[in-house]
Amino acid sequence: MNSSIDFYVPIIDNYWDIWFALNLALNMTSESKNLKVRFFSDNEELFNKMIWDNWKEKITFLNINELNNHIPSKNIFTFFDYRLSNDYLKKWETNKTIIQFWYFLLHKWVENLHWTTYEINWDKYIHFIPSLIKNTWGIIINKIKTRWDIKENYLNYINKKYNLKLSKNLANNKWVSVFVYKDSLSEILKSIKHRNDEVFFIFDYENNYKSESNNLFFMPFLELLDFNELLSICDINFVRWENSLCTSLAYWKPTLWDIYKEKNWAHNEKLDDFLKFVWDFWINLDILRFFNSSQKNEAINSFLDKQDFHNLFKFLWNYIEQNCNLLTELKKILKINF
Repeated sequence: MNSSIDFYVPIIDNYWDIWFALNLALNMTSESKNLKVRFFSDNEELFNKMIWDNWKEKITFLNINELNNHIPSKNIFTFFDYRLSNDYLKKWETNKTIIQFWYFLLHKWVENLHWTTYEINWDKYIHFIPSLIKNTWGIIINKIKTRWDIKENYLNYINKKYNLKLSKNLANNKWVSVFVYKDSLSEILKSIKHRNDEVFFIFDYENNYKSESNNLFFMPFLELLDFNELLSICDINFVRWENSLCTSLAYWKPTLWDIYKEKNWAHNEKLDDFLKFVWDFWINLDILRFFNSSQKNEAINSFLDKQDFHNLFKFLWNYIEQNCNLLTELKKILKINF
C-alpha cells in the first residue's frame, strides 16, 4: 500500500529554504518502496537543479500556488511558518496530521515548545523545531549511503558530472569545503591563499573571484546529495546555514559556522546557545566567536591548524547518532514505514 505525504515549502528569500525540506524528503523515501512525497513549492527550476532525476518518481514537484486544485494528503509537513488556509483545509472533512517545521534552535525553551500540539476542526497540528537538545526530536541524519567514500572516486564522479578538471592528485591533501557569506569569504580567501597543505573547495555563486592559487577551486552548483557527499568526505567544513551545520556535525566533521548576522542581533544568542551546547562535550569553540567577529584571520588559521578537533567532535557525533535522528520520531508519529 502506497503512503503519501504533502510538503508545503515556499521559498522565502533563498534556495536554502527548499534545501532542508528536500533533504528530509530524500531521506524519508530513500529506503521505502511505498512512500511518496508531493513537494509543493514555487520554483520548479531550482527543484530540478537540486535533485537527481531518478528520485522524481518518489518526490513529485507541484506548484504551491495551485494548492486549491489538489486534495491534501492525510499527513502534511509545512516549513518555516507557512500558514495553510483554514478555508482550504475545511473543504476536506478528514483527519489530517500537520507537522509545522520551524528553524533550527538550541535554546532551552525548545523542549517546551517543540511538542506543542493543538486541534482545529478535524486537524491535528504539531510544532517541530529541529534541535540537538535532549528531549527534542533531533535533526536530519543523512542515511542515504555515500557512494564515494574515497576522495579519488569522488573527484572522478564530479569531474564527469559537472565537466570539471580536478586532478586526482588532490586526493592526497586535506580537504576543506567553504560555503559562507560574502564578507566572510573575502576574509577567508585572504587568510588561506598561502596555505599549501589543504585543498579548498569554494562555493561562490556570484562568481566574484578568480583563483590565483593551485589549492583554491571555485565550485559549480552541486545537487543536494552531491553536496552532502562532499561535506561527508571533506576533512573540515566551513558552513553558513543550519542545515549544512547539522549535516557536517552528523558526519563527524570539525565545522566552522558562519552564522547569519541578524539586524536585531538575535544571532549572538544563537551563537551563545551553540557554544554552550558543544561545551557539554568538552569542545571549546571560542574560535567560532572570533570568526563571527572582526578577528576572522586569526580564527581561521587557528581552526585549520588545530590537530585534535576530530577527536573532540567524535563525542558530539556519538551523541547525535544515538539521540538525534528525527526520522525515528517521525515514524512513531505518522505510523509510516520509511
